[in-house]
Amino acid sequence: MKKLILIAACAMCAGSMMAQRAGSLYLGNTFEFGGSRTSSGSDEKVKSGNFSFSLNPEFGYFFSDKFSLGFQATASVSVSKDSAPESTYGNAKDRNRTFAFGPVANYYVGLTEKLYWAPKANVTLSLNKYTSIQDDKNKDWHKSVGFGFGVNLANFEYRATDRLYVSASLGLGWISFRHSKSTKWGKEEDGKETTGDYDDNSTNSFSWGIDNTITAVGLGFKYTL
Repeated sequence: MKKLILIAACAMCAGSMMAQRAGSLYLGNTFEFGGSRTSSGSDEKVKSGNFSFSLNPEFGYFFSDKFSLGFQATASVSVSKDSAPESTYGNAKDRNRTFAFGPVANYYVGLTEKLYWAPKANVTLSLNKYTSIQDDKNKDWHKSVGFGFGVNLANFEYRATDRLYVSASLGLGWISFRHSKSTKWGKEEDGKETTGDYDDNSTNSFSWGIDNTITAVGLGFKYTL
């Protein structure tokens, strides 16, 4: 009898660590941003830096207290710049703009009564435009379409109220695959522009790992309906 009481008590404690969300719709959004800056050299330093920002609205459904499935759209831009005094294009700047969409899933593990570890997986279709700018009259760009999937292992959610959940995502652990195919290109030299189509220019990339530095931060929320 004591064993049955103990088992029941443990089950009740485990259940209390999960909010009752099964059967609920949710709306949410995540803001992600990251960046870095480096310099090298002694007399005339070579400086480089990059910055990225994205918006990720989503909506979905909690099939159980531990699993949700939804749809997410992403609009992002990233910019990198080099400053090298001895270089012809010392202030070259690269700009990457992306729009993506696809399904997203979360699995929830209760760490405390209100804090959850919530690893996130997503599949995306994307449209991308990459532009390299040397100066006002010299630049080139290319457009591409892509497909990929990823898993963010360092994602957490905090239950602020019965319906509002605040999330934090850190670029520490990840799994990622992407297939990309370039479709159009353009080039401007001394103010004269030419464009064309790619016959076949596909790339595949895969990465995974756990880092000891934060490469990007995401802050967001979910509101259950």
